[in-house]
Order: sequence, then C-alpha cells, then structure tokens
Amino acid sequence: MCAFLMRKTIGCSSVLARFGKWSSLAMVLLGYVLMFEMSLRAEEPIRHSYLVLGAKTAIIDESGKAIWEYAGGTRDGFVLPSGNVLLAFSNRVEEVDRQGKVLWSYQLDPVNREIGTAQRLYNGNTLITELGSKPRLIEYDQNEKKISLEVALQPE
Repeated sequence: MCAFLMRKTIGCSSVLARFGKWSSLAMVLLGYVLMFEMSLRAEEPIRHSYLVLGAKTAIIDESGKAIWEYAGGTRDGFVLPSGNVLLAFSNRVEEVDRQGKVLWSYQLDPVNREIGTAQRLYNGNTLITELGSKPRLIEYDQNEKKISLEVALQPE
C-alpha cells in the first residue's frame, strides 16, 4: 500500500502524521478509496477462467464457454500449475490431464464413508481427507503409489 501511495506522490509518513492514532484505519480507508478510483478507471471488467465442480466438472474460459469437461460429479478440485486437474470424488481422488487421461487415482479406504477433499502439497504429494468411522488425513505419494503419512482424526 505504501509503495502505491508513494507512486501517487503521497508519502506514508505524511498520512500517518496527519491521522495520529487513527493511522491504521486511515490507511485502510485510503486503500479502499484508491481501489474504488482505480476500478472506475478500468476499461474492461476483470475476467478469468474458473473450475466448475459438482454434477458437472468443467473449466470455463473468460467468455463463459466450457473448454474442458470431465464425467462424474466432483466435490472438490484444483487446476494444477502443470495444467492437469486434481479432482476429489466421494470415493476417490484422481489427477487428470486435459485430454481426460487419468494419471493416477487413490481409492477411499473401505472402512471410511467418503473423501472430503484433496490438495497438492509443496513437496508434490497430495493431502487427502477421509471421513467415516476412522477419519484421517493422509499424505499420498502418487509417484510411489503409497501413503507416506497418516494422521488419525476424531470420529464424527
């Protein structure tokens, strides 16, 4: 925020000096005013593609057109930096490429009732939550096709 204000030729120290103990609130309010001013100057609305999950799983582009679709109802998912899509279903987790090929899959432990979510970790493994009589968080190594870490959770 200070860097932006300096570009607008308003120094942060002068703003803080004017508002004293209210300086934090003043900075927040000034930030909102400046963001509103910038949004009024925007020539086009901000657009981006997004992932749709549920009964229909698809990537929708900036114009609202489905550019990728995958069969089956998903409950959670992410587009990975590689362009592949990590999808959590109620009974499995899959990583799928844009051609629809399943690169790997993890099946729910039969002791449990459902998969909650899946998230790629910084080390490349995948965090998966299982819900049911023996709920757990697992770190799944898809390269080795094995669970590398398991953390038991309290049953529902």
